[in-house]
Amino acid sequence: TECDRVTDTVNPAVTEIERISQERTTTEGEVARDMRKIAVVWQKLGDDLAALDISSIGLRDTVRQYRSMCRKGTEAANELASALERSDPPANLQARRKYDEVAAEEDGLVDRINSFCQ
Repeated sequence: TECDRVTDTVNPAVTEIERISQERTTTEGEVARDMRKIAVVWQKLGDDLAALDISSIGLRDTVRQYRSMCRKGTEAANELASALERSDPPANLQARRKYDEVAAEEDGLVDRINSFCQ
C-alpha cells in the first residue's frame, strides 16, 4: 500500500539518523562530521520520498510536508556542521535551535502519517 511504501522509506532513514546521533563523539570535529552524515541521510530521504507515487490526497500532502522538512533538516544539519567547524558558538546555538525545530516538526508529521495510515 501507499502507507507501507512511505513507512518503508521513512523508517530506515530515521533509524540511521538516530544511530549516527547516538555515536560517541567527543570533539566538535567529530560532531560536525556526524552532522554532515545526517544531512546526507535527510537529503536522500527527501529524494526517495519525491520518487514515491502517492495518490491519496491526505497522505500526498503530508509526504510533501515531510519532504520540505527533509530539506530543512539537511540545511540545519549542514549549518550546524559549519558552525562547529568554524568554532562559532552563536552560529552553533542558532543552528542547534533550527535543527531542534526540524526534529519537533518531524514528530508531528510522523503522527499525521500514522493517523492517516491506521
